[in-house]
Amino acid sequence: MKKILTFLVTAFLAVSVLGSLEVCAAELKLSRMEDYADLLSSYEEENLRNMLDEVSEELQFDIVIVTTNSTGGKSSQDYADDFYDYNGYGMGDDFDGALLLINMEYREWHISTTGYGMTAITNSEVQDIGDEIVEYLSYGDYSEAFEEFIRLTQKEVKR
Repeated sequence: MKKILTFLVTAFLAVSVLGSLEVCAAELKLSRMEDYADLLSSYEEENLRNMLDEVSEELQFDIVIVTTNSTGGKSSQDYADDFYDYNGYGMGDDFDGALLLINMEYREWHISTTGYGMTAITNSEVQDIGDEIVEYLSYGDYSEAFEEFIRLTQKEVKR
């Protein structure tokens, strides 16, 4: 009887701890707009965050934008891929989505795709999207560049 009671108490504690870890992980998920390079006003950032949330939920496809001043020695591709993978992004079993990284350290952009994103947004289309947003980026119109990225990504995913 003592062994059964010990087992039940241990199982209850394990379930309680795992449940609270799951809640903590959900609370730690970053937003879809992370402006670490401080390129946007708080108003622009909030508008983009709302737009990203609305379009991502509509498509069931995570669209994420990240800006940074440093990739910590990683290439833009590795930083973007890792940022997406390790911060809870992606929808569905295949973690469908796309992430635009603006790396101010090297003044470059990178788009990572995963799941359905790899099918919906081919390498050629990644380049086309980049060509469309680079003019805005060159002029420092980051908000417009990000809105265009969202619109073009939405268009490709809906095809």
